[in-house]
Amino acid sequence: MLLAIQIIGAILIFSILIVVHEFGHFIFAKKFGVIVHEFAIGMGPKLWGKQKGETLYSIRLFPVGGYCKMEGEDEDSENSRSFTKLSWWKKVICLAAGGVFNLLLGLLLCVALSSFSQIPVAKVEKTTNPMLKTGDIILSIDGEKIYYQNDVFMKMSLLQKTEETRDFNVVVKRDGETENITVSAKYSEEYGRYMFGYESGIEKPAFFNGIKYGFYQFYAGTKATILGIVGLVTGKLSVKQVSGPVGISYMIGSAVGDAVTTTYGWGNLASIFLQITIGLGIFNLIPFPALDGGRICFVLFSAIARRKISATKEGYIHFAGIVVLMSFILFVTCIDISRFFQ
Repeated sequence: MLLAIQIIGAILIFSILIVVHEFGHFIFAKKFGVIVHEFAIGMGPKLWGKQKGETLYSIRLFPVGGYCKMEGEDEDSENSRSFTKLSWWKKVICLAAGGVFNLLLGLLLCVALSSFSQIPVAKVEKTTNPMLKTGDIILSIDGEKIYYQNDVFMKMSLLQKTEETRDFNVVVKRDGETENITVSAKYSEEYGRYMFGYESGIEKPAFFNGIKYGFYQFYAGTKATILGIVGLVTGKLSVKQVSGPVGISYMIGSAVGDAVTTTYGWGNLASIFLQITIGLGIFNLIPFPALDGGRICFVLFSAIARRKISATKEGYIHFAGIVVLMSFILFVTCIDISRFFQ
């Protein structure tokens, strides 16, 4: 029974993210008068479909994606209501709207979580580190501002292991005074990051402070995602640290199981949902063929160079991008599966 709930929960969460993303494309395509042939949730064979006006609304077998099929998006079209007939700035809005809607969902979730629940603050409640004292409030680490405890977690998670123990320049507020101290952190193989060895405090901020913390949380999540992608491209992060659809589904399923069986599980599930929607929004805006960011690059190039690129030829380039992305996803999926056997 629990396994069924986990599977249904994972599918539902993926579906919500896809609906939000594709709705961004859909709403602006309709706003600008573009013909939308199909609004699909999922990929592969059609399970259900309903024709309403000129648009087919469908649910497809594999809940790993979706699409908003616009007239003239991937092929040349002379129809006056095709995507190719839009002005360049309207094309950019249509293409960027999917990722932006995912990011807006992430921002709203951050604000809601911070406004109506307790948040971990970067205040030392207990410590085994002799360089920290109970009551210390961490203001910055190596010059990087710390707004709440998740900032500490994100910073440490993005650092590669260089030595067993590493010193950090930490600014703390101690007994009402600001002090600059050096704090040693040990690398934890279990958690895969440097740790200072303290327990942070938990508080429920006033409503407007909660909104402020929500923006901080969104900024931190966005920054961590971008740095993670840059690290992967530059080789600073290993592809083994990336999760594909299988790994993400397992993570969501586990969180759904925790939400059903424990009191703290809902917060964990919301946090994972938040990470995925921010990641999906940013990933789709990367300037790579087949992704929304890649399509935007083509639009901007045509506008700047004043040279029309054949939609059919552009479609071939995006198809090549899909092949590369699918190959990468397959590779990551193999890594995910190997983790289960380990």
